[in-house]
Parts: sequence; C-alpha cells; structure tokens
Amino acid sequence: MPSSPIGEMAVYYLSKEPHLFEETVDGAFRRLKEQREASAEGAAPDASSVDLVLSKRIKEVKDAEAALAIEDLMYVCILDKFRQLGVSMLPQLGPMHEDLDALKALTEGVHTREAIEMVKEHMLGALGPASMAYGDTVIKMSKLQSAQVYAASIMFGYFLARVDQRFQLAKQLGMLPESQEDAVERLERLFAAAEDDEGGEGGEGGGSAAASASGNGSAENKNKKGALRKYVESFDQETMMNTARLFSVEGAALVERQTEALFGDATELQKEMQEAVGQDAASVEELMKRVQKAVESDRVSNLVVSVATQRRAVLEAVAYGTFLRYVEQRVDSEYGLLTLASGAAPGDQ
Repeated sequence: MPSSPIGEMAVYYLSKEPHLFEETVDGAFRRLKEQREASAEGAAPDASSVDLVLSKRIKEVKDAEAALAIEDLMYVCILDKFRQLGVSMLPQLGPMHEDLDALKALTEGVHTREAIEMVKEHMLGALGPASMAYGDTVIKMSKLQSAQVYAASIMFGYFLARVDQRFQLAKQLGMLPESQEDAVERLERLFAAAEDDEGGEGGEGGGSAAASASGNGSAENKNKKGALRKYVESFDQETMMNTARLFSVEGAALVERQTEALFGDATELQKEMQEAVGQDAASVEELMKRVQKAVESDRVSNLVVSVATQRRAVLEAVAYGTFLRYVEQRVDSEYGLLTLASGAAPGDQ
C-alpha cells in the first residue's frame, strides 16, 4: 500500500531484511527531519523575483512528498507490529475458518489484561447478536456497514491505547480513584488478614473468615465492572473528548487509508447507500429495513463473510488502532514530524 519511494524501501526491508528494518526506518525518519529543518532555515526568495511563485510551488510539492513518506513509514511500522505478532493483516474479506491462534495473538499479544475486558465489550457491541454465532455462520452485509464497523474499531483501539497508558501510569503511582465497593473490599481483606494473624495459620476463625472474604470477593468480581472501565467512566466530558480525538493529521490519514484499502471509498459507499434507501425514512426501524432490502437485492456493494471473519476483522482493526497510537507517539517524541490534527494540542500526547 505505500506509494512513496521511501515507503517502498521500508516494505522491502520489512519483508526481505527484517533485521535491518528498525535501522532503515530510523534513518529515513531522521533524513526527513533534517530536510524539514533545512527547508525551514533556508533563505526566503526575493519577493521581487519572478521565481517567487515557482519557489513556493516547489516547496509545496516537496512538503507533500515528505508528508506522504511519513505516512508510509508509519504504516510500515504498524505492519511490523503485526509481523512481530506472527499475524498477517487480512488482504480481503470473505468467509474464513476461525483461527484461534490469531485471535489470541490479536488480544493477549496486544492489550493488557484490563484492556482485553474492554475489547470483549467492544466486540459484543460491534457485532451484536452475530458475536454469539458459530464461526462458520455466513452473513451478507453492505460494504458501508462493514467499513463503519472497521473504522470505529480502529478508533476504539486508538482510544483504548491512550486510556490504558494513563490507567497503567495512575495504577503504578497509586492514583486510581477508589470507589465505595473497592474501599469495602480493601477493608475486608485487611480484616481477614488480621483474623488470620489472631487465629493462627489454619485456625478455624481465621480460615473461615479468609475463605468467606475470598469467596465473596470472587462472586462480587463477576458482577463488577473492570477497573479500566471504571477508570474511563471517571473522565469528565472534556477529558473523554480529548482522549478519543486523533492527535495527528497523519494518524487520521492512516485510519482512512486502511479502511479504504479493504472496503473502498467511504464517500462513494455512502452515496450509493443513500440512493438505494432514500432519505425519507420515518424511523430508524424503517431505515434499517430499507438497508436490509438493499443488501438482499444487491442494490448496494456488499460482502459475504463468516462470523469468524468478522471477529478477526474487528480484533485486527482494534490492534491497528492501538499500534497506530504507539507509532504516532514514537514519531512525535523522537522526530517531531507530525502535523497536529484539528482540535489537538502538543500536550495531548
């Protein structure tokens, strides 16, 4: 998918000389940084010169080429993350069998234990009833719906990476907000430990109290929200919006690029759907019925996929968003090459 010479070079080293990949990419980023600095420090052309317009145009072309090269390098870095997992990204969507090793790699190999709980929640929400079906169950759906789920899953993975980084740091520093349930559970553990000390190891009182506390805790934990979920719910609206927002223009481009590579141009898919269902539906229920009829009659671009493919695609998209966030952080902190997205600030990293 890279379309710049630098991106193609990075792909070559990733596939043919992976042991040289990191060094090659680092060198490419550093050269792009040096070129940008040299361009910024260069003498401005004489305002009276007839070459002023041409010089400006040459600079614009060079800046566009550099921006594309940065995007390409970031994308290949994401590909390298998948390579390290031992999982190839889906080249296309269609019926496929469940690959449990790939699903495990795309969850346990990417996310922390706390984050995996939220990934499961996202999976259930994204796939709906289909999430409980057998993997080989085949479903026909519009490309637009599939693209929307995939893009939303990338954004969820990006958000999850940002949130989990903050959560893990707060956890290490002991700064997590403690709910009333957490406080009660902590006190119960302290009382159980005290009774163990008084009754002796294996004593009747201490043993039964510890077992009771442990048993109750296990039963309660099944019904309690995960720690990361509770942490997210403690955010105010502004914090939530800042955390969910893409930091860079390059990051936004890579979300769009990956989604388009699998499903096609989203604008064209939306136009096609609008023409098929109209814009006069009286309710959401009526709109969804029209969409279903358009899919069944092949009046819109559609896909025939298995539930296994859907699961794999969602987990891949979440991982892609997570890796995008990590790569974006690295490029910004080490090379300072990113362009801030609308509404983002340098401190948002």
